[in-house]
Amino acid sequence: MLNPRGAAAEQAVAPPTQGDIDLGEFIDKKQCFCLNEDPAHPHTNLFIGDERLFLQSDSDEQLLVHIQFNEVVKLSAINFVGPEDESAPLTIKVFANRLNLGFSDVEDLKAEQTLDLTPADMLADSQTNLYAVKFQRVSSITLFVEENNGDDVSKLSGLKFFGQTVAGTNMAEFKKADEVKDRVSIVAVFMNSVWNCMITSPNRASPNRASPNRASLNPCDHAGPQPSAVPHARRPIHSIGIRESAEISSRDRPTTKRKAPSG
Repeated sequence: MLNPRGAAAEQAVAPPTQGDIDLGEFIDKKQCFCLNEDPAHPHTNLFIGDERLFLQSDSDEQLLVHIQFNEVVKLSAINFVGPEDESAPLTIKVFANRLNLGFSDVEDLKAEQTLDLTPADMLADSQTNLYAVKFQRVSSITLFVEENNGDDVSKLSGLKFFGQTVAGTNMAEFKKADEVKDRVSIVAVFMNSVWNCMITSPNRASPNRASPNRASLNPCDHAGPQPSAVPHARRPIHSIGIRESAEISSRDRPTTKRKAPSG
């Protein structure tokens, strides 16, 4: 018998918001993973769109699927596609923005929402609605398939998310911004060292020079001979040579008129 609890759970969920889209293009598939998956039926089959390919659990019926988005999104609904038999998931706990969760974690943590699925939720054109207020700014979703309808393993052949993107929240751009901040910090440290070098006496030894084999970030340690701080002075007057003195114009010398001899 499939899910006697699904009808009550479905009535408690708010309808999706108008303007929602399929968020498949915003899933960072390289960052997604699944715990307790059968290696022959991995989670990557969920994104192919072929119901003949599916995700299957390995040692028991439980699965832990982590979905990473490359932009912050607002979620309103999830589309699960699965078989019409006892391997279809029955209870799924949905966690938002939780990283590196294990099975021991999800059993103790309170989920943002617990879904009790019906056979109608497993159809390709169906949407299982979420409490949108709890999924306003989502960067990742973790789905814990807690139990199925009685089989030893659980199966899912498709998974889609519906909602909207939050403008200006590209996660790749955030990473680039962090890299820029790191570079700016390095440049600031270097420029501070240069400034300290300029105001430090040239004869003052740097502590890093005691270890010549150790690389130093201080530009003072790699600088060449320091130029003299005394500006070029004009030569004193007494240093003028004899030849230069002789070349002084005679008109600049004082002249004395001789008196005519008396008769």
